[in-house]
Amino acid sequence: MPQSKIRLSGVGAADPYIDTEGWEELLSALVGCLSDNNSKVPQGSLKVLAKLVASPHKSPDALRPCFALVWGPLKEKMGDSKLPSREAATDLLLVFMDKLGMSSMMDRLKLCAGHKNWRTREQILVAILLAMQRFRGDPNRLCLDGLVDMADLQSKHIRNTHMRMLLSRFGADDLSSLARGSTAQSSSPPSSSRSLPSSPPKALAPSPSPASGNPPPPPATSFLGAA
Repeated sequence: MPQSKIRLSGVGAADPYIDTEGWEELLSALVGCLSDNNSKVPQGSLKVLAKLVASPHKSPDALRPCFALVWGPLKEKMGDSKLPSREAATDLLLVFMDKLGMSSMMDRLKLCAGHKNWRTREQILVAILLAMQRFRGDPNRLCLDGLVDMADLQSKHIRNTHMRMLLSRFGADDLSSLARGSTAQSSSPPSSSRSLPSSPPKALAPSPSPASGNPPPPPATSFLGAA
């Protein structure tokens, strides 16, 4: 059986194991699946990872070392050409933000301002914006400061249409008004879209690059396949 099919089967059967002993091995195996060429495999892996990280049985201290393992592949999936993959990656990043806090993650996010993939650069901005809809007080301000810093750094590289879309979610006309917090009240609620339309300018185009009642499956890591 092709490795992709083995991994897809394993990902589909992984949910029962997210809170069992040895979940760290499951997490590592799921991260290995993010590079699979069958888009269903990384999409499914991202969704299981989000459930694992969101579990109330996982403390921030237990998850913090895991984020270092997940972050590299995760930011690459934030720039995936397929919308479902970008959205699943954004969902996972938001769960990590909830668990670990914005202050521990903002420096990593800001580094994405120089990422070679234009989709990654923009999707990180979208993720911060979505985080602002969740946080209040100091974390919210930290998100806003980070968003302004990153958008300012990327102003030469983000499509004008998409920049206007980002700013319009706050009722802002430009970065300076967003930084001052002098945004106008919007007549419609902020958008909850987890991505931006995919239409890159040529200069920024990236390089080519179990059913209920069944017995429980064997350990998920045994048939996720080699990473």
